Amino acid sequence: MTVDDHPDITIHAIDYQPPVFSRYDRRADSSTKNQWPAKQMNDDTGTLTLAFSLSAIDRLDDPKAVFEDAAAWSNSLGIIDADTDRIARIVEKHDLRQDFDMQGRDKWFALEEICETHSTARHVYVGACDDDMRVSTLFDWEYVRVTAAAEKAGWAVCEPRADPRLVDRLLAPVRSLFD
Repeated sequence: MTVDDHPDITIHAIDYQPPVFSRYDRRADSSTKNQWPAKQMNDDTGTLTLAFSLSAIDRLDDPKAVFEDAAAWSNSLGIIDADTDRIARIVEKHDLRQDFDMQGRDKWFALEEICETHSTARHVYVGACDDDMRVSTLFDWEYVRVTAAAEKAGWAVCEPRADPRLVDRLLAPVRSLFD
């Protein structure tokens, strides 16, 4: 006996659509591909708090150009991550706008506090790894991968840069063998 043979069983087709991780993905189509988010969402100008992780900054080819572009449609803009000394160096090196005071805070506390104190319609965290996604979504920030944001906004990305201190730390034991 099959379902078709039984008169009391009705099969309803369900139009399943997988969940969309970000509002940007729902609204993106071929006509708005490189218009993230200002031209894509005309009512969002100045109503967005936008933060980048250090790993996302490392992937941007020209962080200064990205920040200048984002400043046009962001109310608050800056870098949020755990390494406050590195944030300060990058902000100074690229002359970036930094609206977030990270002194004495880790990124977990900073994301939570900024979400509570910056009353914009949206809070978006641009990152490059799963750790960035985990911390941002825990505190109700929208998470966007830097590659997706760059594609939609027309920003150039590059391969991740190696941390020169990491190379020195890895080579230190080898160098000590030859000293």
